[in-house]
Amino acid sequence: MLVSPQGFSTVHISDKEFSQKSFTVTPVAFLIDVVAKTKIVASAMLDKVVEGIQKKFGFLVPVIAIVSESCGHKQVLFERGALDYVSYPLIPAELLHRLNCLKHILAFKQGSGLNSKDLGNKKARLANDAVEILRARLSENITLAELSAALSTNRNTLAEAFKTHMNTSIFNWLREQRMLKGAQLLAETSLSVVQIAERVGYTDGNNFSTAFKKQFNMSPLNYRKARQRSATALYGKNSINRLSL
Repeated sequence: MLVSPQGFSTVHISDKEFSQKSFTVTPVAFLIDVVAKTKIVASAMLDKVVEGIQKKFGFLVPVIAIVSESCGHKQVLFERGALDYVSYPLIPAELLHRLNCLKHILAFKQGSGLNSKDLGNKKARLANDAVEILRARLSENITLAELSAALSTNRNTLAEAFKTHMNTSIFNWLREQRMLKGAQLLAETSLSVVQIAERVGYTDGNNFSTAFKKQFNMSPLNYRKARQRSATALYGKNSINRLSL
Protein backbone atom coordinates (compact mmCIF):
# COMPACT_ATOMS: atom_id res chain seq x y z
CA MET A 1 0.00 0.00 0.00
CA LEU A 2 1.25 3.49 -0.90
CA VAL A 3 1.04 4.86 2.65
CA SER A 4 2.43 1.88 4.58
CA PRO A 5 6.01 3.28 4.76
CA GLN A 6 4.56 6.51 6.19
CA GLY A 7 3.34 4.97 9.44
CA PHE A 8 -0.07 3.69 8.36
CA SER A 9 -0.84 -0.02 8.52
CA THR A 10 -3.37 -1.24 6.00
CA VAL A 11 -5.73 -4.18 5.81
CA HIS A 12 -7.74 -5.31 2.78
CA ILE A 13 -11.27 -6.36 3.72
CA SER A 14 -13.96 -7.59 1.34
CA ASP A 15 -17.57 -6.58 1.93
CA LYS A 16 -18.33 -10.15 3.00
CA GLU A 17 -15.58 -10.11 5.66
CA PHE A 18 -16.46 -6.74 7.15
CA SER A 19 -19.29 -7.81 9.46
CA GLN A 20 -17.10 -10.50 11.08
CA LYS A 21 -13.95 -8.38 11.28
CA SER A 22 -12.87 -7.26 14.75
CA PHE A 23 -10.83 -4.10 15.19
CA THR A 24 -8.39 -3.58 18.07
CA VAL A 25 -8.13 0.12 17.20
CA THR A 26 -10.45 2.48 15.35
CA PRO A 27 -9.31 2.86 11.72
CA VAL A 28 -8.29 6.30 10.51
CA ALA A 29 -10.45 5.80 7.42
CA PHE A 30 -12.02 3.24 5.12
CA LEU A 31 -11.05 3.44 1.44
CA ILE A 32 -13.69 2.00 -0.87
CA ASP A 33 -12.80 1.28 -4.50
CA VAL A 34 -15.60 2.30 -6.88
CA VAL A 35 -13.39 3.01 -9.90
CA ALA A 36 -15.05 0.48 -12.18
CA LYS A 37 -18.52 0.54 -10.61
CA THR A 38 -21.71 1.93 -12.08
CA LYS A 39 -23.54 4.68 -10.25
CA ILE A 40 -26.14 2.25 -8.91
CA VAL A 41 -23.58 -0.31 -7.73
CA ALA A 42 -21.36 2.35 -6.15
CA SER A 43 -24.35 3.84 -4.31
CA ALA A 44 -25.32 0.44 -2.93
CA MET A 45 -21.73 -0.25 -1.84
CA LEU A 46 -21.48 3.05 0.01
CA ASP A 47 -24.85 2.55 1.69
CA LYS A 48 -23.74 -0.86 2.94
CA VAL A 49 -20.33 0.35 4.13
CA VAL A 50 -21.69 3.40 5.95
CA GLU A 51 -24.40 1.36 7.67
CA GLY A 52 -21.88 -1.29 8.72
CA ILE A 53 -19.46 1.27 10.11
CA GLN A 54 -22.17 2.99 12.13
CA LYS A 55 -23.25 -0.32 13.67
CA LYS A 56 -19.70 -1.47 14.44
CA PHE A 57 -18.23 1.75 15.87
CA GLY A 58 -21.23 3.82 16.94
CA PHE A 59 -20.15 6.73 14.75
CA LEU A 60 -19.11 7.16 11.14
CA VAL A 61 -15.41 6.50 10.63
CA PRO A 62 -14.44 8.57 7.55
CA VAL A 63 -14.99 6.89 4.19
CA ILE A 64 -12.82 7.89 1.22
CA ALA A 65 -13.97 6.72 -2.21
CA ILE A 66 -11.42 5.86 -4.91
CA VAL A 67 -12.78 6.98 -8.28
CA SER A 68 -11.62 7.33 -11.88
CA GLU A 69 -10.21 10.73 -12.79
CA SER A 70 -13.08 11.31 -15.23
CA CYS A 71 -15.82 10.39 -12.77
CA GLY A 72 -18.70 12.74 -13.55
CA HIS A 73 -21.03 11.92 -10.68
CA LYS A 74 -18.98 12.62 -7.57
CA GLN A 75 -21.93 14.27 -5.82
CA VAL A 76 -23.48 10.85 -5.23
CA LEU A 77 -20.45 9.89 -3.15
CA PHE A 78 -21.18 12.62 -0.62
CA GLU A 79 -24.91 11.94 -0.69
CA ARG A 80 -24.18 8.33 0.28
CA GLY A 81 -21.89 9.21 3.19
CA ALA A 82 -18.38 9.47 1.75
CA LEU A 83 -16.33 12.21 3.40
CA ASP A 84 -13.93 12.63 0.50
CA TYR A 85 -12.64 10.99 -2.67
CA VAL A 86 -9.28 10.46 -4.38
CA SER A 87 -8.75 9.88 -8.07
CA TYR A 88 -7.04 6.82 -9.51
CA PRO A 89 -4.14 6.49 -10.30
CA LEU A 90 -3.32 7.53 -6.74
CA ILE A 91 -0.69 10.10 -5.83
CA PRO A 92 0.90 9.04 -2.51
CA ALA A 93 1.42 12.60 -1.24
CA GLU A 94 -2.24 13.47 -1.83
CA LEU A 95 -3.59 10.37 -0.11
CA LEU A 96 -1.12 10.70 2.76
CA HIS A 97 -2.17 14.30 3.37
CA ARG A 98 -5.83 13.31 3.62
CA LEU A 99 -5.07 10.44 5.99
CA ASN A 100 -2.89 12.60 8.25
CA CYS A 101 -5.68 15.17 8.54
CA LEU A 102 -8.14 12.43 9.45
CA LYS A 103 -5.67 10.92 11.92
CA HIS A 104 -5.51 14.18 13.89
CA ILE A 105 -9.31 14.45 13.97
CA LEU A 106 -9.70 10.83 15.06
CA ALA A 107 -7.17 11.26 17.87
CA PHE A 108 -9.16 14.20 19.16
CA LYS A 109 -12.46 12.30 18.95
CA GLN A 110 -11.07 9.36 20.89
CA GLY A 111 -9.59 11.64 23.53
CA SER A 112 -12.77 13.62 24.02
CA GLY A 113 -15.30 10.84 23.57
CA LEU A 114 -16.91 12.67 20.67
CA ASN A 115 -19.43 10.55 18.76
CA SER A 116 -22.47 11.01 16.57
CA LYS A 117 -24.68 11.97 19.52
CA ASP A 118 -22.46 14.98 20.22
CA LEU A 119 -23.46 16.49 16.89
CA GLY A 120 -26.54 17.84 18.63
CA ASN A 121 -24.29 20.04 20.71
CA LYS A 122 -24.71 23.73 19.87
CA LYS A 123 -20.99 24.35 19.36
CA ALA A 124 -20.64 21.25 17.19
CA ARG A 125 -23.51 22.46 15.00
CA LEU A 126 -21.83 25.87 14.81
CA ALA A 127 -18.58 24.29 13.60
CA ASN A 128 -20.43 22.13 11.07
CA ASP A 129 -22.36 25.13 9.75
CA ALA A 130 -19.09 27.04 9.37
CA VAL A 131 -17.66 24.16 7.34
CA GLU A 132 -20.66 24.19 5.00
CA ILE A 133 -20.34 27.94 4.38
CA LEU A 134 -16.59 27.75 3.81
CA ARG A 135 -16.94 24.85 1.36
CA ALA A 136 -19.53 26.79 -0.63
CA ARG A 137 -17.39 29.95 -0.66
CA LEU A 138 -13.95 28.42 -1.16
CA SER A 139 -12.99 30.95 -3.84
CA GLU A 140 -13.83 33.93 -1.63
CA ASN A 141 -11.60 35.61 0.91
CA ILE A 142 -14.20 35.50 3.66
CA THR A 143 -13.13 37.09 6.94
CA LEU A 144 -13.74 35.69 10.40
CA ALA A 145 -16.02 38.64 11.10
CA GLU A 146 -18.11 37.91 7.97
CA LEU A 147 -18.31 34.23 8.80
CA SER A 148 -19.34 34.97 12.38
CA ALA A 149 -22.02 37.37 11.21
CA ALA A 150 -23.38 34.79 8.77
CA LEU A 151 -23.72 32.36 11.67
CA SER A 152 -25.15 34.95 14.09
CA THR A 153 -22.34 34.54 16.60
CA ASN A 154 -19.13 36.31 17.59
CA ARG A 155 -15.60 35.59 16.44
CA ASN A 156 -14.31 34.17 19.71
CA THR A 157 -17.22 31.74 20.10
CA LEU A 158 -16.90 30.57 16.51
CA ALA A 159 -13.11 30.16 16.67
CA GLU A 160 -13.38 28.19 19.92
CA ALA A 161 -16.16 25.94 18.60
CA PHE A 162 -14.27 25.23 15.38
CA LYS A 163 -11.02 24.45 17.20
CA THR A 164 -12.83 22.14 19.62
CA HIS A 165 -14.76 20.14 17.06
CA MET A 166 -12.41 20.21 14.05
CA ASN A 167 -9.13 20.04 16.01
CA THR A 168 -7.63 22.85 13.96
CA SER A 169 -8.16 26.55 13.40
CA ILE A 170 -10.63 27.85 10.84
CA PHE A 171 -7.97 29.18 8.51
CA ASN A 172 -5.69 26.14 8.78
CA TRP A 173 -8.68 24.03 7.75
CA LEU A 174 -9.54 26.46 4.96
CA ARG A 175 -5.98 26.42 3.63
CA GLU A 176 -5.93 22.61 3.58
CA GLN A 177 -9.26 22.47 1.73
CA ARG A 178 -8.01 24.97 -0.82
CA MET A 179 -4.90 22.89 -1.42
CA LEU A 180 -6.94 19.71 -1.86
CA LYS A 181 -9.31 21.46 -4.28
CA GLY A 182 -6.33 22.87 -6.15
CA ALA A 183 -4.82 19.39 -6.43
CA GLN A 184 -8.10 18.06 -7.81
CA LEU A 185 -8.29 20.81 -10.44
CA LEU A 186 -4.66 20.26 -11.46
CA ALA A 187 -5.33 16.56 -11.97
CA GLU A 188 -8.74 16.77 -13.63
CA THR A 189 -8.67 19.99 -15.70
CA SER A 190 -6.39 21.87 -18.07
CA LEU A 191 -6.84 25.16 -16.20
CA SER A 192 -3.69 27.21 -15.69
CA VAL A 193 -2.15 27.55 -12.25
CA VAL A 194 -3.34 31.17 -12.10
CA GLN A 195 -6.92 30.13 -12.95
CA ILE A 196 -6.86 27.39 -10.34
CA ALA A 197 -5.43 29.79 -7.77
CA GLU A 198 -8.37 32.13 -8.34
CA ARG A 199 -10.87 29.30 -7.98
CA VAL A 200 -9.52 28.39 -4.57
CA GLY A 201 -9.29 31.91 -3.18
CA TYR A 202 -5.77 33.06 -4.12
CA THR A 203 -5.46 36.34 -6.00
CA ASP A 204 -1.74 35.70 -6.58
CA GLY A 205 -0.68 32.56 -8.44
CA ASN A 206 2.77 32.65 -6.84
CA ASN A 207 1.28 32.60 -3.35
CA PHE A 208 -0.83 29.61 -4.32
CA SER A 209 2.21 27.81 -5.75
CA THR A 210 4.20 28.44 -2.58
CA ALA A 211 1.40 27.15 -0.36
CA PHE A 212 0.85 24.14 -2.62
CA LYS A 213 4.53 23.16 -2.59
CA LYS A 214 4.59 23.42 1.19
CA GLN A 215 1.57 21.13 1.43
CA PHE A 216 2.50 18.48 -1.17
CA ASN A 217 6.29 18.84 -1.43
CA MET A 218 6.06 19.57 -5.16
CA SER A 219 5.05 22.50 -7.32
CA PRO A 220 1.59 22.59 -8.93
CA LEU A 221 3.02 21.88 -12.39
CA ASN A 222 5.12 18.98 -11.15
CA TYR A 223 2.05 17.60 -9.39
CA ARG A 224 0.07 17.78 -12.63
CA LYS A 225 2.89 16.07 -14.54
CA ALA A 226 3.08 13.32 -11.92
CA ARG A 227 -0.65 12.65 -12.25
CA GLN A 228 -0.35 12.59 -16.04
CA ARG A 229 2.59 10.18 -15.91
CA SER A 230 0.67 7.88 -13.59
CA ALA A 231 -2.35 7.88 -15.87
CA THR A 232 -0.22 7.26 -18.96
CA ALA A 233 1.62 4.39 -17.30
CA LEU A 234 -1.67 2.76 -16.36
CA TYR A 235 -3.77 3.37 -19.46
CA GLY A 236 -1.37 4.22 -22.29
CA LYS A 237 -0.63 7.52 -23.94
CA ASN A 238 -3.73 7.78 -26.12
CA SER A 239 -6.19 5.58 -24.29
CA ILE A 240 -6.95 7.11 -20.93
CA ASN A 241 -9.77 5.02 -19.56
CA ARG A 242 -12.96 7.07 -19.18
CA LEU A 243 -14.83 5.12 -16.56
CA SER A 244 -18.03 6.65 -15.24
CA LEU A 245 -19.45 6.27 -11.76
